[in-house]
This record gives sequence, C-alpha cells and structure tokens, in this order.
Amino acid sequence: MNIVSSTMSRNRFADVKWYLHLLDDEKADPSDKLHKIRSFITHINERLIQHGIFSRFLSIDEKMVAYFGHHSAKMFIRSKPIRF
Repeated sequence: MNIVSSTMSRNRFADVKWYLHLLDDEKADPSDKLHKIRSFITHINERLIQHGIFSRFLSIDEKMVAYFGHHSAKMFIRSKPIRF
C-alpha cells in the first residue's frame, strides 16, 4: 500500500505544489541557482543535524538518474554510465 497515493490524489498534490512558495521573489538572489528553495534546504539541514550523529568520515550513497530536461545545475561525470 502506498501511503502517499492513499492520502492525496495526484491532482491535489499538483495543486499543493503549484501554490507552495518558499521564497518571496523580491528577495531572490538570481546568482544562486537554487535560490527558490535555499531557505528550505537551510532549514532542513539545521533540523537534520539535531537528530543525527555525524562523523568526519561520513559516506553518502548516490544514484545517477537519467534526466533529459534543460537545467543549469546538471553535472558531467565522464566515468559514469549516465554522464549528465
């Protein structure tokens, strides 16, 4: 059973996503590529630090996901099967 789909319909999720704003556009920094969600990222990082035990040698597993859209934050990694 999928908790998300049983709680909210796809259209309701799209409505919430459409009307959810995390930053006033007047205060936006256009040089920051993630300026629209920067305050949210900062807030989540502060909360996660309170609940975690982090050491100097922390390893995070990553997964490459194919993305065919246009975005300036994409990265090229030569040795990966999915290079962008």
